[in-house]
Amino acid sequence: MLKVGVIGLGVGEAHAYNFAADERCEVIALCDFDSEKMDKVAGKIPDAALFTDADKLLDLDLDIAVVAGFDDSHHAQIMKALGRGMHIFAEKPMCLFEKEAIEIRKKVAETGKFISSNLCLRTAPLFTSAREAVQSGKMGDIFHMEGDYLWGRLHKLDGGWRSKMDFYSITYGAAVHMIDLLMWIYGKKPVEVFAYGNNIGGRAVKFPFDDFSVALLKFEDGVTAKVTANGGCAHPHFHKVEIMGTDATFSHTPLGSKWTQSRDYNDTPRDAGDGYPAREERWKVISTFVDSITNNKEMSLISGNDVFDTMSVCFAVERSLQSGKAETVKYL
Repeated sequence: MLKVGVIGLGVGEAHAYNFAADERCEVIALCDFDSEKMDKVAGKIPDAALFTDADKLLDLDLDIAVVAGFDDSHHAQIMKALGRGMHIFAEKPMCLFEKEAIEIRKKVAETGKFISSNLCLRTAPLFTSAREAVQSGKMGDIFHMEGDYLWGRLHKLDGGWRSKMDFYSITYGAAVHMIDLLMWIYGKKPVEVFAYGNNIGGRAVKFPFDDFSVALLKFEDGVTAKVTANGGCAHPHFHKVEIMGTDATFSHTPLGSKWTQSRDYNDTPRDAGDGYPAREERWKVISTFVDSITNNKEMSLISGNDVFDTMSVCFAVERSLQSGKAETVKYL
């Protein structure tokens, strides 16, 4: 039985339940400084020890550390957990700085432990079908992709922990999902990025960092992709995706999900089916991570390499936002 400790019971609440539901795991410890969140989760996992100090939880004899607190706490907690021989399931972003990611990658290699992250859009059947169409060649040659993270949660930028950090990146907090999804669907990695950002959407709540970023990604074969992170938009939470091939176009918008395979106005696009957001499928990011540990073989839906590759692109986007220039992706 794998012993699991969960730090951060915001999004970590769902992680705690999913680990607890896996018969190979036992959630033995929970940590949060919010007593209401702690009481809620403890009510469903009553045998878990409760902590308000993450360091004390990480002093336990654990097999898996779930790191899901505030973004600026991830690096230190991951490094301590790896140092104590734990596998890591980290909420995105894994860390905030490239040098931190390099340290984590080195420690993962030294310890031989598995690391994964909650890049959960891969679990949606709608996006799985799009990936199969792209990689099977059914869409012809892919030439452009778009992914828009319409966060639509301005209230979370209003005086919350994000606004109180020394540094917050909307790219790491939101666009990371779309970057990972498009790379996974296409099966290739971009080599260069160019990005712009602004904080116009968050002015009403005086958010001190960019709440919007747009990045253009270039792949080695000439394919392009546009990715946005939109924190302050007047829009319900949604992940908009469009993939353009020479034989077909996949469009997932708030108006529906469609396959277009004709250039004739009179031809009706075909429904792409459902399977979004498919939250009931998100347990797969955790169950496949546990598969890796129990089989001592990388079997995670989001592998360690996937996590570091996605963060490498995010770091390049952030560098471009700061430099105002195109930046080469430096894969970790």
